[in-house]
Amino acid sequence: MQHIKLNKGGASPLLLIPCLFMTTLLVWGADVHYGHAYAFLISGMAAMALMMRNTILTAFVLYLSCWFAFLLSAGSRGIVPVEITAQAVDSIMLILAGIGVYICTRHSKGTISTYLNWICILVLILIAMGLIQVFIGHGSPVATLGNQNFFAAFIAISVVFFIRRRWWVFLPVIGLALACAKTSTAIAAALISCAFYFWGWKGAGLSIIPAVAYYVLFKIPVHSLSLGTRLEYWIDALSKISNSWHTLIFGVGPGVYWQFQNELHSEPVYLLFNLGIVGLIIVAAYIFRSFTQCTDRRLQAALLAVVVDSFGNHVMHTAPTALLVIIILGLIDRKNTLEAST
Repeated sequence: MQHIKLNKGGASPLLLIPCLFMTTLLVWGADVHYGHAYAFLISGMAAMALMMRNTILTAFVLYLSCWFAFLLSAGSRGIVPVEITAQAVDSIMLILAGIGVYICTRHSKGTISTYLNWICILVLILIAMGLIQVFIGHGSPVATLGNQNFFAAFIAISVVFFIRRRWWVFLPVIGLALACAKTSTAIAAALISCAFYFWGWKGAGLSIIPAVAYYVLFKIPVHSLSLGTRLEYWIDALSKISNSWHTLIFGVGPGVYWQFQNELHSEPVYLLFNLGIVGLIIVAAYIFRSFTQCTDRRLQAALLAVVVDSFGNHVMHTAPTALLVIIILGLIDRKNTLEAST
C-alpha cells in the first residue's frame, strides 16, 4: 500500500517494473508483436487501476485485467475462438478510455458546477435535435444517439442538473422530450431521481408508484411483447452462466457477447453474465459506498437515475451515456476526497 500512496495515488516505479517484464517477455498472440501488444494493454490497464485512488474501482479494474489476461493468453493457444480475442481487445480499448476520463474528471481543477453547466448545454442541444425529428421529421427523437432509449436515458440521468438557478426554466422542455421518447425506464429514472433529490429515500420510494402506474397504463398495453422478450433474454443469459460454478462466480468474461448483434438490455444481467457474482458484488459495493459517503444530493440523484435506468437499458454499453456516467462517478469521488481531506 505504501507504493500505491506515493505521488498522490499514483504507482511508484517498483509497481511498474513487473509491467515492463510482462510486456517484454510474454507472448499472447499469433506472433511476437501481437503478444507484446496484448501484454502492453493489460499492463497499462493494471497501471491505470492504481491511479484511480478508489479502492473498490481499483479492485474492479484489476479484476478486469486478470480476466482479459486470461482471454488473450487462452486465445493465443487456441482455447477460445479468435472472435472472443478480438472482442476482448475492443473492450480493453474502451475501458482504458473510460479510466482516462475518470482520472481526468477526478483530478480536474474545474468546479462541479462547470461540468454540470456544460452537460446541461449538451442536453438542450440533443433535445432540440430530437424535437425537430419528432415535429418536423415525424420520426422518433434520437438526436445523434441512434435510439430513442439512449436519447431518453441521457436526458433522465441529467435532469436533476437542471434543478438549479437559471436552469430550472428548461424543465418543461425536458418533460416534453421524455414524453416524446416514451421510454418507461428513463421516465421512471427521472421521476425517482428528482423525488430523491427533494425528499430523500422516502420520496424515491413513493415515486415508484407513479412510475409503475405509467408503465401499467401506457407501456404494457403496447409493449407487453417487448417485456416478455427481454425477460426471455435475461433468463437465457442467467441459465447459461448457471451451468457451472465458475461461470456463475466469475462469468464468461468481459466483452463476450451474449448473442451476436443482440443486447441484454440490463446492466445487472450483463454484469452477472460477463463478470459473475464477483463482478456484481464489486459494482454493488461501489454504488453503496457512493450513496453513503457522498453528501452532494444532486450527484447522488444522478447516480440513482443511472441505477434505475440500467435495470432496463444498457447505459454502459453505449459511448455517450457511458461517458456521462463516468464523469458523474469522477465528480462523486472527487467530492468525497475533498470532504475527507477537510
